[in-house]
Amino acid sequence: MKNRNILIGILSTLCVILIAVIALLSVRFVNLSDSASENRNKAAGSKGKDRTESGSKAGSSESKNKADAGSTAGGSGADGITQNGENRNGGDTAGDSRAENSRTDSSGGQGTSGETGSGEYEIDGVLYMADGRPVYEYLDPPQDSAVDYCPFGVEEFIASVASVYQMAHDSGYEYGNSSTLPPCEDGFIACDRLIARALWDLGYTDQPQGGMQIVSGDLTEEEYLTTHGFIKINDQSKLMRGDIVLQDDGKDGGPKYTWHTFVLVEYDPVTQMCSKYDCGHFTPEGIDRVSSEQPFTCPLADFGAQRRFVCAFRIRSGSAE
Repeated sequence: MKNRNILIGILSTLCVILIAVIALLSVRFVNLSDSASENRNKAAGSKGKDRTESGSKAGSSESKNKADAGSTAGGSGADGITQNGENRNGGDTAGDSRAENSRTDSSGGQGTSGETGSGEYEIDGVLYMADGRPVYEYLDPPQDSAVDYCPFGVEEFIASVASVYQMAHDSGYEYGNSSTLPPCEDGFIACDRLIARALWDLGYTDQPQGGMQIVSGDLTEEEYLTTHGFIKINDQSKLMRGDIVLQDDGKDGGPKYTWHTFVLVEYDPVTQMCSKYDCGHFTPEGIDRVSSEQPFTCPLADFGAQRRFVCAFRIRSGSAE
């Protein structure tokens, strides 16, 4: 009986120990599981964070690139195209200059102007160059205009210029200042008299004796043309077919209006090469221009710095609206 009790006691003790061991193992297993789960969550969170940061960085760069590309593309767009009266000639003039972004004045306020990449800007419908001069100086005819709009177009004007040149070329005219009306009836022709006679033939018969001249007393070529339906162009890059170009003598100081003028047939603003009718004295090669075959092609400044662009005059055709 005594031995039986001892055996029962030993078994009971072993059961208690076994239960304790099982309980301890269970707790440790739970802790290990929790730890593994936490580690997996941390790893997953870290991996997700890496993906997010990497994606965010790449996305930021891509977004920036797309934004930059969009900004560049937008910058070359044409939200605000200035259209002036001279567009009636059939050419895209001020439309070549596009103003998309509003220009901020010194006070920080937004004005009614737009600025282009070349520095041109528009204020109240007038397009200005970076130096403050209007690209098209006579957007409205001067008050003393004899003619507000030319009664002829570009092609008609060029045809008249070509006809006068051909007459002088075929008849062996000499270079010199004509003193007759109509101009060049005395067999003399010069750069300004070519234009004067072409305009005479188109109905502009209110010219001074000898014809319109670069300088003629108090009436210069500029004053005559801008009061007879022509618009003054200050920006050389805007030159186009039919424009009358005026160059100075290349000397320091203010422009001299006593040097040279001609009529453009074509002009490339990139190469600055032009095709023109020009009855000035000599070509760069020393050939008398009246006897040369025209129109001919040469650099716009065909005597280099001796002939600098001053301005040009463009036909304003149509009628006032």
